[in-house]
Amino acid sequence: MNTRYTETFLFLSRLSRRSNKGFALGFVLTAGVLMAATGAVMLLRSSSEQEKVIAQGATAQGKTSGEVAIARVQFLLARYPFLAQYDSSQWSNVANPSTDIGQDFEEHIEITNNTGGRESSCASESEEDSSEVLTPEQQQAEIISYVDTYTSDLSPYEQSGQSKWQQIDTTNSSQVDFRLISYNAPESVPGMGELKLQSMANRDKQFKESPTQLTVTIPVKQNETTTEVEEGDTPGLWTQQGKVIKGSGGGGNKHWAAHIWVSDPCYSQKPDDPATLEVLEDIEDETLLSYNGKTYKPPIVKDMDFPEFPEFPTDLPASQVNVTVSSGNGNGNGNGNKKASSYQDSYFSTVASVMNGFVDKAFTKIFGGVALAKNGNGKGKGLVDDITDTTNDVVDDITDTTNDIVDDLTNTENTNDTTNVGGGAVCGNNSANAANGSVFPRNGDTGKIVKVGNEDVCVYEYIWNQTPSDTTIQTVSQDGKRQKVIFYIKDGVDFDLKGNEKILKNCGDFDDNADLCRPTDFQIFAQGTGNFCLSGAVVMDAFVFAPERHSGVNGGPKGALRGTIWVKGWNTSSCGSNGNHLHVTQTGNWSDFYGVKNPEAGPSIVIGQPATVKTEAFNPDI
Repeated sequence: MNTRYTETFLFLSRLSRRSNKGFALGFVLTAGVLMAATGAVMLLRSSSEQEKVIAQGATAQGKTSGEVAIARVQFLLARYPFLAQYDSSQWSNVANPSTDIGQDFEEHIEITNNTGGRESSCASESEEDSSEVLTPEQQQAEIISYVDTYTSDLSPYEQSGQSKWQQIDTTNSSQVDFRLISYNAPESVPGMGELKLQSMANRDKQFKESPTQLTVTIPVKQNETTTEVEEGDTPGLWTQQGKVIKGSGGGGNKHWAAHIWVSDPCYSQKPDDPATLEVLEDIEDETLLSYNGKTYKPPIVKDMDFPEFPEFPTDLPASQVNVTVSSGNGNGNGNGNKKASSYQDSYFSTVASVMNGFVDKAFTKIFGGVALAKNGNGKGKGLVDDITDTTNDVVDDITDTTNDIVDDLTNTENTNDTTNVGGGAVCGNNSANAANGSVFPRNGDTGKIVKVGNEDVCVYEYIWNQTPSDTTIQTVSQDGKRQKVIFYIKDGVDFDLKGNEKILKNCGDFDDNADLCRPTDFQIFAQGTGNFCLSGAVVMDAFVFAPERHSGVNGGPKGALRGTIWVKGWNTSSCGSNGNHLHVTQTGNWSDFYGVKNPEAGPSIVIGQPATVKTEAFNPDI
């Protein structure tokens, strides 16, 4: 037996007999051990809970980032719907026209070139960025970049050791990264495409790192939008961008009395999305659905492209090309002191030509006859007789020439180059308008008879290289015939009616005849990008088609448009519509327009909202 332990035991035994100090010390030591053990357990549990909370937060962040990544890929598919028919492994062939996907891309380019394309306002919050139009080469590069940059196999690293993860927020490296694993197209359309991607929050930070893999099924459908538009379903205001359509002024003011279509891919691909519904509600809050006895449908998202923009005519007379407005005297019909000019002035050139002929004939007769009378003819006629005969001849020639002048002037005043349609229809009489005035059509301008709906109508066309301000449009001739006036505005001309500048429409004695005096019989086709700012001083009657321009009213309490307007966006900063009155009051249907074809349906493929989203963890180190 060990004597040391025996002696210790005996010492404690004797000590306990004299007092309770030994017992107290043992109790204290035991309690201390228990408390230390409890503290350690609580500390370990707290650390575990903290790790769990961090992991849960990272997981939630990873899922959120996954949703952002889904939205990015979905936006790409919405912008290029034909991609949804091909696996992501084929996307890099989009630049090869010999492949099916390359041919589909060329068809996509042909459609967007014809219509100006529809740029989504989802791409950017700024008007300038959202109005950018990519070239075909840039569009190909954008698609291919999703293969080269965002796509990865299941191995997280390349052989070089460089990560293929892409940052959602490039300005904050601590935020979530994602990568596209694959997109598998459906076997047939309609069908379900499968999108697989991975996201990770706080990558390379252990506890905060939360890898998440998302498998998403996306409906891929045929576009069932028809190109047939019912009568009465014509959009009075049609824009490509929904975010800039809202009027300003607030306070429950109404700015539209029209059918309103929004063909923004940001919304047309997601008609039931809360953001889409919110935009439509905002527009409807500013829309009168009943006005002046007419009813209008609530604003809708329409997955339909603008009609093809008409080509400018190439066979117009020189006087109707590159028309400008300069100072001068009008014709007394309320057109102010403006006059229109061009390459030639047909009225005065005709008068000058006729007068020159008259003077030449008179001069020759008078002086030629006098010479003969002076020389005599050797046949017994005297000088008096010859002078008398010559004088009579001169008088007769003067009379004939005067009659010719009257006929020439009469013909000039009623000159209208017409094409007979359906029984010899001819253009009306506009002879009261000055040939160099600012009332259109001018006397002597060339028109042509065309079919508009079921009616033969004379159309006068003009190409402008400046804003046609302070002009008057007559869409009913002086003898009561309906006629159309069309202005083509060249690219680079910033259409801007400032201050008191205006374009008025005048139907003469037929202003109260609604069947003859139609606001949309004045049409404006504006080429290119830029603005189309309406006068803030008066109401303009017109049908306006400017698919790449933004429009609005230049302030003022009266400025508005009565008719129909189709533009890229409304209410830009350049011509903000800040009045608290109606900005657009619709008139006109498809059958009233000339030179506008049926609208084209959107892409043949439509991408739906994700049907299912499956979330699962994955180990990036495997």
